[in-house]
Amino acid sequence: MRKLTSLFVLLLTVLFATSAFAAAGDLLVYAPKSSKLVMGANLGALKPSPLYRDMMTFVRSRPAFNEFLTFLEQDGGLNVDRDIDSLMVAMPEVSMTPNQASGQDTLSLAVRGKFDRTKLIAALTKRSPDHKVEGEGPTARHLVGEFTLAFITDTDLVMTVGDPGFQAKTWTATQNKKESALSNKAISAMSPKVNLTRGMWLIGLTDGLPQNGAKMNVAGLTVDLVSGLKVDIVGTMNSKEDVKKSLEDFENLKKEASNPMVAMMGATPLVTNLKSSSKGLDIMVTTNMTATELQNMVTMLKSSLAAGSQPMAPNVPGDKQPTSTPAPTKGADADFN
Repeated sequence: MRKLTSLFVLLLTVLFATSAFAAAGDLLVYAPKSSKLVMGANLGALKPSPLYRDMMTFVRSRPAFNEFLTFLEQDGGLNVDRDIDSLMVAMPEVSMTPNQASGQDTLSLAVRGKFDRTKLIAALTKRSPDHKVEGEGPTARHLVGEFTLAFITDTDLVMTVGDPGFQAKTWTATQNKKESALSNKAISAMSPKVNLTRGMWLIGLTDGLPQNGAKMNVAGLTVDLVSGLKVDIVGTMNSKEDVKKSLEDFENLKKEASNPMVAMMGATPLVTNLKSSSKGLDIMVTTNMTATELQNMVTMLKSSLAAGSQPMAPNVPGDKQPTSTPAPTKGADADFN
């Protein structure tokens, strides 16, 4: 099968390997200016989707996220499904494959929701009375194991983990908007082209990635999952020649709709419904599939990833569903205990 373009790989990464939750667009103010990948999820727009539970299960398979969410729920009395409105994840590098995304252990996470700040800080102190505290007052930063977290406002919680330099830039951004992703020229230029109110969105700076063929400098993506799957992709290319070549690549990709490998992944409707256009150095691509088609693709991709990224044949009526245990993913060790 023809190699998928970088944008298509980004789509699969967001759907099935997402470090992948992020937040309402205004949470970008908490992402460092140096971020190369920012992703958001508006949970209110995702909860009606039949895939919401599957996505939350996948997120909880990440040790860092699971430990953090467990603390919020068990110690802070927070109901994640009810009380969290949106999330935003910022990373210093772009992850182009599921393995890279799941192995990313440096990130900043901003959460907007209905928090009882006093209760959560008290719970944190009770569980880890010797943890370090930087600053004073309600916005003080708490250092617990590999994590640093702070309540920036009554509704916004920011957590960092991983590289100390990236963490420091995150806290600088929370104090100075000029040091946030909003002041990153490439991100700010792409933001108006990406609907940050959709279920999930992504902006990635891809100019530094190795790319065969057409070169894309910035990628933007939005995903709706309420009724099937609707995807809008925007890519800012490096030159007019790259625009032309990229459009040709997407047209060639449509020819793969009849490829048995595409059918085995359940992706035929996604490929068949591709539509592409361009404006200046931007290419715009849309595609969609029904809820039934989406569920089938998710099932096939899960099987493929569990088997080491080898596409598996569709289940035949009467066949038993194979059972598998997901391989452990790398994540920062959490130590709330």
